Amino acid sequence: MDDMGDGFLIGSLLGAPYEALATRVYARLEDEGLGELRRAQAEVFRYIPPEGGRVTDVAAAAGVSKQAMAYTIDSLIEMGYLSRVPDPNDRRAQIIRRTERGWEVNRAARRAVQEVQREWTAALGPERMEHLLDLLRDLGEHLGIAYQGSISEVSTREQPV
Repeated sequence: MDDMGDGFLIGSLLGAPYEALATRVYARLEDEGLGELRRAQAEVFRYIPPEGGRVTDVAAAAGVSKQAMAYTIDSLIEMGYLSRVPDPNDRRAQIIRRTERGWEVNRAARRAVQEVQREWTAALGPERMEHLLDLLRDLGEHLGIAYQGSISEVSTREQPV
């Protein structure tokens, strides 16, 4: 295969659908009364585990500095989307958790993604869409990404005892 393929590099081929998807998610947030969130604030919800997490871990997952993440998290706490609770394993640390309003961000995003996925399945056909999802899962696994489901879906699973 030629390095240039048909003129598109993988960044464009992955980036364009992601941007289309992100645009729909942010439109859904607006429609559902969550439009006060800036994109950088809304992105944070992708990186907080269902059980919550430390600022340093959320920052590392997002690929930003601890200071930048702390600033964004502080604004989300002020807006009522997140809260801080003491870390039961370390009295010096705090865990960042979603409030009910914070969970609504993830649920609204999930609804938007499901809608887009249905539309793309209709456009590509079910077999091609499933093949695309399989390839993306395989690529994620190759890259060491342990995808376990969307945050809102994972949060509803029964946790092992």
